[in-house]
Amino acid sequence: PNILMESIRGLKEITLFLPQKSSQCAATCVFLISCWLIFPSLCQKAEASVAYASGPVSCGSYTLENGEAEPSGPIMFPNQAHIRCNDGYSFSEAGSSVVHCQKSGQFTDGKQCIPISCGNLVVQGGIASPRGPISYPNSAHVTCIRGYKKHGSGARRCLSSG
Repeated sequence: PNILMESIRGLKEITLFLPQKSSQCAATCVFLISCWLIFPSLCQKAEASVAYASGPVSCGSYTLENGEAEPSGPIMFPNQAHIRCNDGYSFSEAGSSVVHCQKSGQFTDGKQCIPISCGNLVVQGGIASPRGPISYPNSAHVTCIRGYKKHGSGARRCLSSG
């Protein structure tokens, strides 16, 4: 059947919930005054949920430690921002590199920027401290064991390139 949504003052969104499990039987009209929605014949009954808002929804500026978002200013619903990490940092596995401003005024989960790892410093004839992996921008210090001599400062810094 055809469903006509009339203009309603202050209307920001109409979401139709249909009983069938079909992507063809669902629709959302955002920031429209009216929507003309046509559904296939398998969509028999529809319930409408209407959301009102006093004005545009802003999620503010997206910020993340050791990275930045583009655009850098406030993001309005339903727009998005692309995030990138600073030199020496890479994305975590969880989240997305594109964050979306939701109608709730919150962003979707984005990736975090974590330090690049240089791995373990292995020194023949010496001991690195701290033990274990070293990540950007940290350093490890080398102490020589008996019979070996240190050349230079003995410090090794993890570079942004890993």
